[in-house]
Amino acid sequence: MPLYRGSRNILRAGYVFSATGSVTTDQLQATYEFPAGCMGANGLLEGNLWASCFASANGKRIRAFISNTNNGLSGTRFANFNISAQSATAVVGMRGFLICNKGSQSSQIIQPSASGGTGSTFSGFDFENLTIDTAQTFYITIALQKDVAGESFQMQMIRLYSTYIP
Repeated sequence: MPLYRGSRNILRAGYVFSATGSVTTDQLQATYEFPAGCMGANGLLEGNLWASCFASANGKRIRAFISNTNNGLSGTRFANFNISAQSATAVVGMRGFLICNKGSQSSQIIQPSASGGTGSTFSGFDFENLTIDTAQTFYITIALQKDVAGESFQMQMIRLYSTYIP
């Protein structure tokens, strides 16, 4: 399918994944492959991630990684969204991200995520830069992480789409 200036293409969508059991490290939920050149030199990649958890104030995170190789959680983490419920209320949360090529298919800027991007001490107020070659095939990996074993944390839906701008 040809991509035209300003065209939007929903590239991947999926739903119902979960992080359950005793694991408290990142749990791989899905990996999506994007075709070479799908963004153009000034294009955008946007994502919306919906997750739900039972009533618990314990920490839970939705994380996203990007890489030119299909290496799962070894890519560059560019989103790290906290999501938790108050002690008496279950919650469904949506978090979004935006990656923009800046005049080159191998230079991006990303918005700050509320609780951290690529660095573990990221303040959430500064934009960050990436150097992923979107002229080549690249991958987005989504993970869930929770602080307490045995709690339920579910990915409800993932929507990723691009806007091609040469």
